[in-house]
Amino acid sequence: MVKYIFYLRDVFLMNRKRVIFVLMLSIATLILSIIQPAVIQQLMDQGILKQNIQKLGLLFGLLILVAFIQCILKYIMAIIHIKIKKEYSYYIKIKIFNHISNLSGSFFSDKKTGELVKVLENDIYTIENAGIDLIIDVIFNVITSIWAILILCSINFQLLFVVLFIELIIIITQQYFIKHMYKKVEELRCVSGRSMNFTEEFLSNILNLILVKADKIFMRKFREIEKINITKTVEYMRFSEGV
Repeated sequence: MVKYIFYLRDVFLMNRKRVIFVLMLSIATLILSIIQPAVIQQLMDQGILKQNIQKLGLLFGLLILVAFIQCILKYIMAIIHIKIKKEYSYYIKIKIFNHISNLSGSFFSDKKTGELVKVLENDIYTIENAGIDLIIDVIFNVITSIWAILILCSINFQLLFVVLFIELIIIITQQYFIKHMYKKVEELRCVSGRSMNFTEEFLSNILNLILVKADKIFMRKFREIEKINITKTVEYMRFSEGV
């Protein structure tokens, strides 16, 4: 949980302007989503039912314009989202490299270069494709919630308690997913490391294995490890996709 808070802090501090800008775009998209059904209703009532060609053309053009603006806003948010992910993954890599460079020589003597590279790439991939998405979503949800609470305070105080209760449920759910996400990542790392080490061991000793006819035993063990790897990967993807 502490590490997750540091992730939140780092992502927000590194991208304050972008986060605020995307929040504004999100609010604009939300407003357009509210306007769109109203335009469709007017299109049906004033244009089609009353057979008013002028209003039909005007409202239809307005509907297309709203949809076009929504697409543009979503495209801009997607681009900013990708930039945040890539820049933060670069930031994490630099931190990891600095940490590795300060480790003792005994650490590297016990580890193979391929294994270190595999673990590093797996961790960065996990952070970039799941962790950062979750972090950014939490930041946007928190800021949006604060904005909504301020609006509700000025509109309806009783409705505010309902929203706070819903937000509390959302926070508890997010904490549950965060906790289990870390667990699934650690399990996946462990199984992926075993699979990689097993493959390296086979390639290093392939001649001896063939001579003693132990290659079939290796294949059986390798299939068992890969089945576990597939299962853990599917479990991880289910959590990362919010299934």
